[in-house]
Amino acid sequence: MSYFAATTQPRVVAFFVFFIVTGSSLAALLFGGWLNASHSIQFLGITLNALFGLFAVGIVLYTPFAQQISTAQLFIFAIALRVLSLCLYPLLEDDYFRYLWDGFQTHISGSPYSKAPFDFFPGDGLSQRWQDILSGINNPDLKTIYGPVLQYLFLLSYWISPGDLAPLQVLLAIWDVLILAVLTQQKTRKSFLLAYAIHPMILQEAIASAHPDILLGGLLLFALLAWRSGRPFLTGTLLALACSSKISAIVAIPFLLIPASQNHLSLGQLSFMKRFRCTWQWSVKLVIAFIVALLALYAPLVSVGQSELESLFVFGQDWRFNPLLYRVLELVISQSGSADITRFFCATLLVSLALFLFSHQWMAKFNYDTPPILIILIALLLLSPVVNPWYWLWVLPIATFLERRLLVLVLPTATVSYWNTNTLQEIGWIEYSAPSFVVPWAITLFQVSIFALALVVEWQLTHYRSKH
Repeated sequence: MSYFAATTQPRVVAFFVFFIVTGSSLAALLFGGWLNASHSIQFLGITLNALFGLFAVGIVLYTPFAQQISTAQLFIFAIALRVLSLCLYPLLEDDYFRYLWDGFQTHISGSPYSKAPFDFFPGDGLSQRWQDILSGINNPDLKTIYGPVLQYLFLLSYWISPGDLAPLQVLLAIWDVLILAVLTQQKTRKSFLLAYAIHPMILQEAIASAHPDILLGGLLLFALLAWRSGRPFLTGTLLALACSSKISAIVAIPFLLIPASQNHLSLGQLSFMKRFRCTWQWSVKLVIAFIVALLALYAPLVSVGQSELESLFVFGQDWRFNPLLYRVLELVISQSGSADITRFFCATLLVSLALFLFSHQWMAKFNYDTPPILIILIALLLLSPVVNPWYWLWVLPIATFLERRLLVLVLPTATVSYWNTNTLQEIGWIEYSAPSFVVPWAITLFQVSIFALALVVEWQLTHYRSKH
């Protein structure tokens, strides 16, 4: 009896702690995500979910009790959490109206790029359901900014149940479980698998609010795995799928143009000519697959309408939300220039960093089977004028696979962007007459500090592993 107690007590304690912290995070999300909940309730749900989720992920990553849970139990937890999240309504979000509308337009016209939602006002001839969806779309004067892969996803959701968000949520949940299965197959440590399974960013942004950015995160992970296994055609195809989801994936392409290895040797151990020949052969195959796949993805939609590039140009030129390091640089540059100069300067910084990282990878100063994709993705987000919290889903799958503990831990803090001035004024927490600069700068300095620290740690880990 004493032996049984001694062997089962740690397991019981592990499960108890796990259920308490994870249950608190999910309960907060359920609290904010019921239908017709007020904005203040949704705001509290998001905040508490992030706080409890941060605590839960920290315990999982920094204590050994994850080893007490079997892989089967881990997947049961993961699926159960996602099923419960499917019952929720998007929190403080209206992007899903555009998702539903795009699927509808692709079905009836063959392309969502032909007309802007504004062209359909006042909605005559539409059912009440589609009138409500049309009226809920933000920036209705702009055509959609979402690429073909996402449009096919929205179309599939429409075919399952027109005007209903649930099919899209289910499809994203299935995709997310697939990512978890691949991470398991790749022998990722169980603590990271469990952290991914309970991660509040997944449950809130990818499932409850149905942001399809987790699709991009998974495609970048799969492209990295194909690259590591020496499969250029598959790598190029997956990169095309990623870029056709969101154009931001283009920053990963240069680092996958250099092959991972040659006969189990890093490129730095080869002569210059052998290195060049190896890289050239790999790159040609990858680029051919990339171009063919890209054309195949765009052709059905572009042949009927246009593309998302028109609205993406407006997005890149004019939109601004929760800028991080961009806000700091803008403060300095705007004294002698315009917002366009700030954007150009940040783009130049990003390209310069990419060239520096690429040259180091080419000279094999980094670990040749770990290209600095995480570094460039974090830098992209730090330098971008628009950083929605769900954009960090681009990073989470790769950070989990590479077992970057600090980065996985701090990602829930991205939801602090919901504490923006408009939201706080709307729920009555601050007056409309309050200074407009205090809240944005507090949010920016907090996020910049957190994610700059993660960037530095990621850089040091990459540099350290290149020497060992």
